[in-house]
Amino acid sequence: AYRFIDFLHAAKQKMWQILPLNPVGYGESPYQGLSAFAGNHLLISVEGLVTDGLLPENILARKPPFKPETIQFRWVKAYKEKLFRMAFQRFRQNARPTDYEEFLAENAIWLDNYVLFRALKSHFSEVAWTEWEPAAACRQPEALNHYRSLLADEMEYHCFLQYTFFKQWRALKSYANEKDIKIVGDMPIFVAHD
Repeated sequence: AYRFIDFLHAAKQKMWQILPLNPVGYGESPYQGLSAFAGNHLLISVEGLVTDGLLPENILARKPPFKPETIQFRWVKAYKEKLFRMAFQRFRQNARPTDYEEFLAENAIWLDNYVLFRALKSHFSEVAWTEWEPAAACRQPEALNHYRSLLADEMEYHCFLQYTFFKQWRALKSYANEKDIKIVGDMPIFVAHD
């Protein structure tokens, strides 16, 4: 993305139109998002995690040989998920950064429900929320409290992913603006049923 911004700048372009950045649902379409507010954690830069000291530098040399002409979502997801879990474990070993706490507070209105949703989705084998245990699907307070306790680590993991996504996104957007490139977004017409 940074190289693309450099290319746009060198070509004297002023705008970059992007697809929606929300987490994708079935079919990997950004127009069928799992959230209207969250970011797609698959867009997190592994190189950025290395720079932040959350992954060892030699991890980049061990990247699988993905085909450059197509995106192999299944393999990319598995590869990145493993690295994100490693980065999360290292993140948890240190004191929480001030901007992490600020991110949690500033985004609590959507983040708390989103990370609970993601943790529940994982807990119920990624099926649609309408196929979950009825008390969870209907958001009964007792059930949600039970799952918040049971799935606290998974919820924290998803907070970390959202924090990392938005930290990297802000840095990229700032870089684009410094190069006099405006980013024009797009948004899904609706949030998917799931």
